[in-house]
Amino acid sequence: MPRKRRSPFPQTLSLSLNAVLTLTLSFIMLTQLLTATALAEGRYAKAPLSELSAVKAWALKDAERFWVKGESEVFFYDKSSYPGNEPIPSLQWKSLDGFLAFFYGALALPEGSEELLRGGRIRLIVTKTPLTFAFDTHGGVKPLKKNVELVTAKVNSPGIETTGSPFALGQWIDAGRWHKDVVSLSSWSRYSYGEGINASRIWLADRFRELPGFQVSEFPFAMPGGGNSNVIARMEGKSRPEDVYIIGAHYDSISEIPTRTAPGAEDNASGVAGLLAIARVFADYPPDATLIFVGFSGEEQGLYGSRAWTRDWLKNGNEKTIKAVLIMDMIGYSGDDEQDVLLETSALTKPLLADIQRAHADAELIVSESFDYWGSDHEPFLDNGIPAILFIEDDYLDYPYYHRSTDTADHMHLTLGPKILRLMTDSLGQWVFDATTN
Repeated sequence: MPRKRRSPFPQTLSLSLNAVLTLTLSFIMLTQLLTATALAEGRYAKAPLSELSAVKAWALKDAERFWVKGESEVFFYDKSSYPGNEPIPSLQWKSLDGFLAFFYGALALPEGSEELLRGGRIRLIVTKTPLTFAFDTHGGVKPLKKNVELVTAKVNSPGIETTGSPFALGQWIDAGRWHKDVVSLSSWSRYSYGEGINASRIWLADRFRELPGFQVSEFPFAMPGGGNSNVIARMEGKSRPEDVYIIGAHYDSISEIPTRTAPGAEDNASGVAGLLAIARVFADYPPDATLIFVGFSGEEQGLYGSRAWTRDWLKNGNEKTIKAVLIMDMIGYSGDDEQDVLLETSALTKPLLADIQRAHADAELIVSESFDYWGSDHEPFLDNGIPAILFIEDDYLDYPYYHRSTDTADHMHLTLGPKILRLMTDSLGQWVFDATTN
């Protein structure tokens, strides 16, 4: 059973003063003066995913019916409280007693609520108490959406088997060095308003400067509590420099005591170490298109670094030069025997997702897709029509050390992170090399 975590709601809020201030200062906080719609009459049931087609056909016969597909089951609702015209025999119906809503994120559910279904980073919940819809970059409550698939698991494909081709550079990801970098980064408290953030930024820039072919710089930006900087490492493309591919991860961290310690091993030293792991591969195999690696800061306070950098890029009118953005946020934890990754994005990136699936050759890595994006550095790009995909481990909702001082490197899975990095590197190989590249 997942360990109970902190709730974002006032009656159970137990954040430190600094965390409260940063949440208060977040410019993207959205609060709607609406409450969850009552669905106190009727009944619901759940069925295995294999019955999705039957449930859909059943729901089409009555406008009052609806369904929600999660990662392992399908939830469906019938306003009628009596049996009749069942989509599947021998269903176990339950009376619906409360309000339905979607809860986003890994924080504790609102008091008195119950999880009915989950998929991606979203949970369908029922609560006896009406909820105010409130949402920020760490999640919250949003209105129920009907007839939606929260997540879709992809069937593995044979992938690309020509190990000597540019597409198969993922084989050169150094798993041991990735983990060593996670340990190094998590030795600092990388709170955006603390002292450790500066040391970690210098360390990250120095690691990029050690690699041949990279131009390293910093991108300063303003935050309500003081200035901060992104770390930029650019490798100019040999023959298509105008085609740009962004690889990003936020290097700041947070905890319940961020001014004392916020190691952030999973969130997000795992992703920042991934930046370096991929960059080292392309330092040995320079691409034909341009690669820009970005260590964003200020993510935990409201995506400040990625929003500022995206605004700066867009003001020059060159948004179409960015062909793809791959963001890593929490790629190192697995809560079960499965090794899986969630690709969270919008419909804008479906062609890129198809390419990634073609590059997916690891039978042990389960890939799922979600098209309800929020709360990480892919968001500013997608909001502006730039194709971006978040890579995040699919046990995110069950990570017991999320935003805690106990988010340390000893909780990292030694093979999941490198598997995700190999998939990302092989996917980039399809895009950044010309067909004539040897």
